[in-house]
Amino acid sequence: MMKPKIGMLHFETVEWIHEVEFYLDEFRVLEELIQRKEDHTNLAKQLHRDIAHTISIVLDQLSRDFIDKLVKHEKHLSNFIMSDTKTNADLYLERHQKLAKMLNQLKRQVRKLKKKVYRYLLEKKYQQRHGFPI
Repeated sequence: MMKPKIGMLHFETVEWIHEVEFYLDEFRVLEELIQRKEDHTNLAKQLHRDIAHTISIVLDQLSRDFIDKLVKHEKHLSNFIMSDTKTNADLYLERHQKLAKMLNQLKRQVRKLKKKVYRYLLEKKYQQRHGFPI
């Protein structure tokens, strides 16, 4: 693979980093809204704790796991572009494809969780449910 193609992978990776950083910002805002909605009934407290915990886990996974992988990948691509070596680019392409699949899964999970959070934030009355509150 030629360096211009690697350059496109690099550009795409930087875009992914910005996208995941935006997800982090969104979930921090949602976390703040959830804190404001805190209720004092037992059921509402449990629902609040469940959803707050889930968001905390997602934020942790996004920030530590996925962003770190993207940043490492971006650095590798950047180094490849700047180097004079004739390193085989197939490894970079393979990593990029794996990250693309992971990002697609992440997008689906983020959409699903955001829907649940929105429903929780809009809900006026709480009903007894088992497991996650939505």
